[in-house]
Amino acid sequence: MGFARAVGSYAFTQNYLARDVYEILDATYMGLESDLATIMASVSYSTENKKGLLKPIDSEITQAINSIQQLQLYISENIIEAERLTLIWSDVFNDSTHHIDNIYKFVNAAIPLTESLLKARRDDLSETFILISLSALVLLIVTFYFDGGHLFFNH
Repeated sequence: MGFARAVGSYAFTQNYLARDVYEILDATYMGLESDLATIMASVSYSTENKKGLLKPIDSEITQAINSIQQLQLYISENIIEAERLTLIWSDVFNDSTHHIDNIYKFVNAAIPLTESLLKARRDDLSETFILISLSALVLLIVTFYFDGGHLFFNH
């Protein structure tokens, strides 16, 4: 996104949209479409299956979704589909920076939340592993005692 922001800003300094710039911006638009679908699917899954899980980052999620949609609209209307490039390059840069910052805020909020959830899951699995290991050891000792213990203890 940062690269596309720079390329889009550069296009406005040239007053035309070169083919390679168009391709970069089109790829960015499609990437945003994919990112939006991924975020929406993840949020939908978490909301349906893990009530309250995303509550700590609700505002960041909403801002990121809105920023992706607004950035797509901005790229589409003002650059890709525009008949003429009439905006000032610094406005393009600043407007897209605002949206990119909201997306990064979401990512920076989601990473610690994900990390804490993974640590909790790892701790749960570690406890389960220890319980299963101890159960297997007890079962081994009992089996040894009833099945093979007479070989060592009946002399």
